[in-house]
Amino acid sequence: MNDSTGDTGSSVTDSTSLKRDWGPSSSDQRHRFVFQGVWQPRARKTALDGWMIAPNFTVTSAFPVTVVQGSDLNGDSVNNDRPLFRGRNDTPGYGFKEVNLRISRAFRFHGRFSLEIIGEAENLLNSLNAACTTGGCSGAVVTTVTAPDFKRITSATDSRQIQLGGRFRF
Repeated sequence: MNDSTGDTGSSVTDSTSLKRDWGPSSSDQRHRFVFQGVWQPRARKTALDGWMIAPNFTVTSAFPVTVVQGSDLNGDSVNNDRPLFRGRNDTPGYGFKEVNLRISRAFRFHGRFSLEIIGEAENLLNSLNAACTTGGCSGAVVTTVTAPDFKRITSATDSRQIQLGGRFRF
Protein backbone atom coordinates (compact mmCIF):
# COMPACT_ATOMS: atom_id res chain seq x y z
CA MET A 1 0.00 0.00 0.00
CA ASN A 2 1.39 3.41 -0.93
CA ASP A 3 0.38 7.03 -0.59
CA SER A 4 -1.84 8.59 -3.22
CA THR A 5 -0.55 9.17 -6.71
CA GLY A 6 1.54 12.29 -7.08
CA ASP A 7 3.22 12.48 -3.71
CA THR A 8 6.40 10.90 -2.37
CA GLY A 9 4.80 7.60 -1.41
CA SER A 10 5.98 5.26 1.30
CA SER A 11 7.19 1.70 1.35
CA VAL A 12 5.22 -1.09 2.95
CA THR A 13 6.40 -1.46 6.54
CA ASP A 14 5.27 -5.05 7.16
CA SER A 15 4.37 -7.15 4.11
CA THR A 16 2.67 -9.75 6.34
CA SER A 17 0.23 -7.17 7.74
CA LEU A 18 -0.91 -4.46 5.37
CA LYS A 19 -3.16 -3.09 8.13
CA ARG A 20 -0.07 -1.47 9.67
CA ASP A 21 0.23 0.68 6.55
CA TRP A 22 -3.36 1.86 6.63
CA GLY A 23 -3.60 5.59 7.28
CA PRO A 24 -4.09 9.02 5.76
CA SER A 25 -2.18 10.05 2.67
CA SER A 26 0.75 12.43 3.07
CA SER A 27 -1.33 14.97 1.14
CA ASP A 28 -4.34 14.68 3.48
CA GLN A 29 -4.97 18.31 4.37
CA ARG A 30 -8.53 18.56 5.66
CA HIS A 31 -9.11 22.32 5.62
CA ARG A 32 -7.90 25.22 3.51
CA PHE A 33 -9.26 28.76 3.55
CA VAL A 34 -8.08 31.46 1.14
CA PHE A 35 -9.37 35.03 1.04
CA GLN A 36 -8.31 37.31 -1.80
CA GLY A 37 -9.65 40.67 -2.74
CA VAL A 38 -9.05 43.93 -4.54
CA TRP A 39 -10.31 47.23 -3.18
CA GLN A 40 -10.12 50.44 -5.17
CA PRO A 41 -11.73 53.27 -3.21
CA ARG A 42 -13.62 55.74 -5.40
CA ALA A 43 -13.62 58.79 -3.18
CA ARG A 44 -12.81 61.80 -5.35
CA LYS A 45 -10.54 64.46 -3.90
CA THR A 46 -9.57 62.37 -0.86
CA ALA A 47 -6.31 60.71 0.17
CA LEU A 48 -7.72 57.27 -0.74
CA ASP A 49 -8.61 58.08 -4.35
CA GLY A 50 -6.49 56.17 -6.88
CA TRP A 51 -5.12 53.55 -4.49
CA MET A 52 -5.51 49.81 -5.02
CA ILE A 53 -5.29 47.50 -2.01
CA ALA A 54 -5.11 43.73 -2.61
CA PRO A 55 -4.90 41.43 0.44
CA ASN A 56 -4.40 37.67 0.31
CA PHE A 57 -4.94 35.58 3.46
CA THR A 58 -4.36 31.80 3.62
CA VAL A 59 -4.85 29.47 6.59
CA THR A 60 -4.80 25.65 6.46
CA SER A 61 -4.99 22.66 8.72
CA ALA A 62 -1.94 20.46 9.10
CA PHE A 63 -0.56 17.77 6.81
CA PRO A 64 -0.03 14.49 8.69
CA VAL A 65 3.36 13.26 9.88
CA THR A 66 4.62 9.69 10.01
CA VAL A 67 6.46 9.13 13.28
CA VAL A 68 9.59 6.96 13.12
CA GLN A 69 11.45 5.12 15.89
CA GLY A 70 14.94 6.11 14.78
CA SER A 71 16.19 2.54 14.96
CA ASP A 72 15.95 -0.64 12.86
CA LEU A 73 13.07 -2.58 14.43
CA ASN A 74 12.45 -5.05 11.58
CA GLY A 75 16.05 -5.94 10.68
CA ASP A 76 16.10 -4.48 7.16
CA SER A 77 19.11 -2.19 7.86
CA VAL A 78 16.97 0.95 7.45
CA ASN A 79 16.42 3.18 10.49
CA ASN A 80 13.04 4.61 9.50
CA ASP A 81 10.74 2.04 11.10
CA ARG A 82 7.59 3.22 12.81
CA PRO A 83 7.22 2.49 16.52
CA LEU A 84 5.03 -0.49 17.39
CA PHE A 85 1.30 0.18 17.26
CA ARG A 86 1.72 3.45 15.33
CA GLY A 87 -0.02 3.93 12.00
CA ARG A 88 1.27 5.73 8.93
CA ASN A 89 0.68 9.50 9.04
CA ASP A 90 -1.10 9.28 12.41
CA THR A 91 0.28 12.52 13.90
CA PRO A 92 -0.76 16.03 12.85
CA GLY A 93 2.06 18.27 11.67
CA TYR A 94 1.74 22.03 11.44
CA GLY A 95 -0.84 24.16 9.70
CA PHE A 96 -0.03 27.12 7.47
CA LYS A 97 -0.99 30.77 7.88
CA GLU A 98 0.15 33.68 5.78
CA VAL A 99 -0.95 37.22 5.00
CA ASN A 100 0.21 38.86 1.77
CA LEU A 101 -0.56 42.43 0.76
CA ARG A 102 -0.13 44.56 -2.36
CA ILE A 103 -0.72 48.31 -2.40
CA SER A 104 -0.33 50.48 -5.47
CA ARG A 105 -1.24 53.89 -6.86
CA ALA A 106 -0.99 55.27 -10.35
CA PHE A 107 -0.14 58.92 -10.92
CA ARG A 108 -1.12 60.28 -14.34
CA PHE A 109 0.58 63.23 -16.03
CA HIS A 110 0.77 64.78 -19.49
CA GLY A 111 -2.33 62.92 -20.63
CA ARG A 112 -1.19 59.44 -21.60
CA PHE A 113 1.79 59.00 -19.24
CA SER A 114 1.51 57.37 -15.82
CA LEU A 115 3.78 56.22 -13.04
CA GLU A 116 2.54 53.43 -10.79
CA ILE A 117 4.16 52.99 -7.37
CA ILE A 118 3.87 49.44 -5.97
CA GLY A 119 4.50 47.98 -2.52
CA GLU A 120 4.21 44.25 -1.88
CA ALA A 121 4.65 42.15 1.25
CA GLU A 122 4.76 38.35 1.37
CA ASN A 123 4.19 36.76 4.79
CA LEU A 124 3.51 40.22 6.23
CA LEU A 125 3.11 38.93 9.81
CA ASN A 126 6.30 36.83 9.52
CA SER A 127 4.56 33.56 10.47
CA LEU A 128 6.73 30.48 10.96
CA ASN A 129 5.38 27.82 8.58
CA ALA A 130 6.85 24.33 8.24
CA ALA A 131 7.74 23.53 4.62
CA CYS A 132 5.22 20.69 4.43
CA THR A 133 3.81 19.99 0.97
CA THR A 134 1.37 17.57 -0.62
CA GLY A 135 4.29 15.11 -0.47
CA GLY A 136 4.18 15.29 3.32
CA CYS A 137 6.29 16.79 6.07
CA SER A 138 9.35 14.59 5.56
CA GLY A 139 12.40 16.81 6.05
CA ALA A 140 10.31 19.71 7.37
CA VAL A 141 9.94 18.49 10.96
CA VAL A 142 11.81 16.10 13.26
CA THR A 143 9.82 12.86 13.06
CA THR A 144 11.90 10.63 15.36
CA VAL A 145 9.71 10.02 18.40
CA THR A 146 12.68 9.47 20.73
CA ALA A 147 14.37 12.75 19.74
CA PRO A 148 14.33 15.46 22.43
CA ASP A 149 13.17 17.96 19.80
CA PHE A 150 10.40 15.79 18.30
CA LYS A 151 8.23 17.78 15.83
CA ARG A 152 10.66 20.74 15.77
CA ILE A 153 10.47 22.59 12.45
CA THR A 154 13.67 21.97 10.46
CA SER A 155 12.65 23.53 7.14
CA ALA A 156 10.36 26.53 6.81
CA THR A 157 8.74 28.54 4.05
CA ASP A 158 9.93 32.07 3.29
CA SER A 159 10.00 34.66 6.05
CA ARG A 160 8.65 38.18 5.54
CA GLN A 161 9.67 39.71 2.22
CA ILE A 162 8.87 43.27 1.21
CA GLN A 163 9.54 44.85 -2.14
CA LEU A 164 8.91 48.25 -3.63
CA GLY A 165 8.67 48.92 -7.32
CA GLY A 166 7.38 51.19 -10.00
CA ARG A 167 5.99 51.01 -13.51
CA PHE A 168 6.18 53.80 -16.06
CA ARG A 169 3.56 53.66 -18.83
CA PHE A 170 3.77 55.73 -21.98
